[in-house]
Amino acid sequence: MRRVHSPVPAKGGRVPVDYLQRLVEARREMMDEVWPAGRNSHAPWDGTHYSLKGHARPVSVSRTEAYFLSNLVILGRPDTVFEIGTGFGYSAAWLGMGLATAGHGRLITLDNYSEGSLGVDGLIAAEKFLGTIGVDEFVDLAVGSSPVDVPKVLGERSVDIAFIDANHHGEHPVGDYESVRPLMCRSGAIVFHDVDDSRYTVSKATKRAADDGWRLAALQTSCFLTVAYVDPRWTELIAEAFDAARRGEFSMVKDADGARS
Repeated sequence: MRRVHSPVPAKGGRVPVDYLQRLVEARREMMDEVWPAGRNSHAPWDGTHYSLKGHARPVSVSRTEAYFLSNLVILGRPDTVFEIGTGFGYSAAWLGMGLATAGHGRLITLDNYSEGSLGVDGLIAAEKFLGTIGVDEFVDLAVGSSPVDVPKVLGERSVDIAFIDANHHGEHPVGDYESVRPLMCRSGAIVFHDVDDSRYTVSKATKRAADDGWRLAALQTSCFLTVAYVDPRWTELIAEAFDAARRGEFSMVKDADGARS
């Protein structure tokens, strides 16, 4: 396991469109567009995923899913965000843009870069992508395997928002959930990617979460995002984040008193 970036705390919110412009330019250079129509016939508004040039796998989150991740961070104002499944840094960039926009928190993202033929190319691409966009100061890239390395990576941190997007097969999704669950704040939220029974077994993890008392919000996105939470405040935040994401918009930053800015 190896740490690459050690972020500094965010200081002051920033304009998301500035990051987005740099993301689009870096994406054009580094990635190929795939699955333009998405993978969910019930979400015709969503699609457009990306893969790293020269690699068929992994494939990124979709357009709506990317905005949703940013918006959930902007609205939730987490201290710590944890991602399982860095890939080539695409979702990490959107989570990082949320942190930068909110002016608060940091992301730890974990991967062993074994999916497809990615290997070290994934780590190199993630470093370049995050750095080009300008959110690398908010992101800690960790090299390791889930679920075994999760406790070592997080240490004494409590997680406010977790995004699980790693191995979707067999019992691995349950193992990832079980590794994160004891490290979650009780007021936190876990986002699961690819809760699609026709392809994967991620629903085993969401069902386990429901059995443990978490509420589930299933979203109609290309890859069937589902959010698990206990604190009822997330009901409104999830809806607000998703509505803006469907429009291809960033949510507005909320001040401490709840006012938009």
